[in-house]
Amino acid sequence: MKLNQRLLIFTTSLLLLLLPLALCFCAFFLPPQYEESFMGELKYKCDRLNKTEGNRIIFVGGSGAAFGIDSTLVEEAFPNQKAVNFGMYAALGTTAMLDLSAPDVREGDIVVVMPEQDPQTLSCHFSGEYMWQGADGAFHLLFKLDRDCLNSMLGQFPYFAARKCSYVLSGQSPQPDNVYRRSSFNEYGDIDLSACSANIMPDGYDANTPIRFDEDVLSDDFIKRLNQYVDTLSRRGATVWYYFCPINDLAVANDADIDAYYDYLQSRLHCQIIGNPHDCVMESGWFYDTNFHLNNSGKIVYTRNLIRAIKTALGDSTPTRIALPQMPSPSGGFNAPGDNSVADSASQENDTDKNCFTWEIKDGAAILTGLSEEGLGREELTIPADMDGYPLNRLPADVFAGNTVLRVVTIQENIRAIDDYAFAGCNALETIRMLHVSPQHCLVGQHLLDETNAALVVDADLQTQYILSYTWSTYAKQIRGE
Repeated sequence: MKLNQRLLIFTTSLLLLLLPLALCFCAFFLPPQYEESFMGELKYKCDRLNKTEGNRIIFVGGSGAAFGIDSTLVEEAFPNQKAVNFGMYAALGTTAMLDLSAPDVREGDIVVVMPEQDPQTLSCHFSGEYMWQGADGAFHLLFKLDRDCLNSMLGQFPYFAARKCSYVLSGQSPQPDNVYRRSSFNEYGDIDLSACSANIMPDGYDANTPIRFDEDVLSDDFIKRLNQYVDTLSRRGATVWYYFCPINDLAVANDADIDAYYDYLQSRLHCQIIGNPHDCVMESGWFYDTNFHLNNSGKIVYTRNLIRAIKTALGDSTPTRIALPQMPSPSGGFNAPGDNSVADSASQENDTDKNCFTWEIKDGAAILTGLSEEGLGREELTIPADMDGYPLNRLPADVFAGNTVLRVVTIQENIRAIDDYAFAGCNALETIRMLHVSPQHCLVGQHLLDETNAALVVDADLQTQYILSYTWSTYAKQIRGE
């Protein structure tokens, strides 16, 4: 064997040995980089649960719990108990929250499990990517997880280590500029919703997350894991109840049979379902930016109903004197107080490709229905800002689906929601360019890039914001900054 061949083999072997060590160094020895992100709150929630003394009422779930509960009102209603909001992020996985909370639940605690009414949340879904972010700087949390989570954690480890290293080298750790950041959480683990005053969703709901009440939405494995959790805590002397998360009534399927679903769920659970599920299905005016996230006024309404449900379960007949707020009017846009970003972007509107689309008017707004003959032959298209003066705010699923010509599509700030499967079958698509000045300005589901390998291109200064966004983070590995 020639010398240069032996040298090549030696060098390659050395690199293969050093790479895992380099990744481990980046992950475990570099300073935490997700401290200010939404997931950065996870370790503080775990620490709060561990250190809060006395009898507790612990709320376990996803962000619907974080957005939905006013712990101050809970403690006022139950002065002998401390409130702990252990709601985090549905995409992390409900079972992860069960695993993380179980060791610190004590005798005398009341645990209210309240996952979102969604197939992903009511399954054993787990995200290793989000868990690495949440455990950054507190890796002992990983030992609380079920062994089934190991493969996902290992698979996401190189990506986590590489991203963390890039943040350190750039000197720019993630600093979200909206409500989805750690500083939004208060001392109880509730999200401060003072800036979330009204419903900002187009048409009042997110069409990408329809809410169903049927047996198929529940995973058998999830029910098994939840019942194991209930049994373990019950033997410890804690009380576990199930309560429905806030549910936007506009998103509920028309054929929903809530009462039949309630009976079925109760027959499967080893714990009591408290309250009336119909009280959790609330008018859209009480919500903020998803079908499960309440605004500031909606949180008061939901917490009032929750307190009443807990009192009923405890046999407490004392009145609940919480004044109901007035339902806010829809905001009509994404502008927070003092935020002129949407208005500023209006001057940059581009309607040059308007003739490439077909459309109709419904309820005073333009609805895209497809592409014109000219549009069908175009490789690059920009979605218009409006259609002859009628506002355009949604990209329906069937406008581009199946298009085998389109390579680049530009989506302007006026598009506030993109339907799932909007680019299904677009096998020539290379780039989806987003002109939104904040990821929060456009709702997106979990199937945007199904059947396409296109990259999501955003302003380079916004790349990290998109990667860590509550909704856009699903596509973190496809998001590119320019």
